[in-house]
Amino acid sequence: MHFLSRAGVFVFFAVLVSGVSAAQNPWVYDNIVVDGPATGITSAYEIPDFTAASIAYHHATPEKPELWFGFDAVYHDSITVRMGVPQLERYRMLRPVAAVVGPGLPVPASPLPFDLPAGYGAVLYDCAEKNVTTEKERFSGTTSWIFESENILLPGTGAYYLVGYVPGGGDGKFWMSLGEDRKFKFSSLFSVPRTIREIRAFYEQSEDRGTVFWGTFLAVILSAFLAVMAVSPV
Repeated sequence: MHFLSRAGVFVFFAVLVSGVSAAQNPWVYDNIVVDGPATGITSAYEIPDFTAASIAYHHATPEKPELWFGFDAVYHDSITVRMGVPQLERYRMLRPVAAVVGPGLPVPASPLPFDLPAGYGAVLYDCAEKNVTTEKERFSGTTSWIFESENILLPGTGAYYLVGYVPGGGDGKFWMSLGEDRKFKFSSLFSVPRTIREIRAFYEQSEDRGTVFWGTFLAVILSAFLAVMAVSPV
């Protein structure tokens, strides 16, 4: 009976953090990086499960123009791609692009800002062609212009890449997500408070003590609950 009660509380918290926001909830997205260093085909962020919701925030500059994800897929796998732009006035008209690069894909109609490996092609997720909405992520208190997601069928087996960039180069901030299966992760208990601070800095927002407090508070409560479960008899 006591076990069922503890399990019920855990389920309540898991539902709370996974359902409180439809945007990029840092409790259920795997936050790959926030404004990290330059990446390329040999230094792409490896995504072990492309069906799980993974997200990265990138400030494109001439020194680090692209954001690279790498993942393995097999014939007829389907991936879900989505991008967004921080709601900052200077980026109102920014329309980033994500290129899906891999074996069996067609040769792109126009040149890409990076070289393709031999035998590889690419298809584009172009935000300029997508519907856009405005959404606020409640845990971090940030707002994005979010472009509709797209499912892309992969025609071959091998190593694939998802590459985000700003057409024409130059300055621009965007986030890029891969996958849509949103799951609460135990590792979030310790990483989310720091991630919230990093995301707010990326969005050029000052630290919101209330937002950070509640993110930290929820992490502490869940950590304490798990500790009790670990030492309590069943």
